[in-house]
Amino acid sequence: MTPPPLQPGSITRRIRILVVEEHERLAHALLQFLATEPAVEVVGSAATPDEAALKAAWAEPEVVLVDWNLPRQSAEQACRLMRQRPSAPRIVALLDDDDEPYRAAALAAGADAAVGKGQLGEALVPMLRNLFPPARPLD
Repeated sequence: MTPPPLQPGSITRRIRILVVEEHERLAHALLQFLATEPAVEVVGSAATPDEAALKAAWAEPEVVLVDWNLPRQSAEQACRLMRQRPSAPRIVALLDDDDEPYRAAALAAGADAAVGKGQLGEALVPMLRNLFPPARPLD
């Protein structure tokens, strides 16, 4: 089931997202899904932590969706590399297995949020709302 789109005014601008997914088919499916969300602007994709750090440096994403099971190099390394930037993005760990130990490990390693890949369709919009709440007017 596709989640409802973000409501007008709930996020006042498009959120810049970088996708880090090693598996080409999964990356393609995720990019297609994100293209349907009007509140999202995909600024790139990467297959490795090093590539992600380089792309994050020039694309300046606000959110990086990271496959937390990258086999060659750890997703924790990608998280550390991107956290070193002055305008560090929010990190969302994409988990193959949404069990609590995996979620806790991702959050302990520096991810701002974690979600199972199977729940991403239902969870992405609420997660973005939590990470980027609407600005409150000044009193």
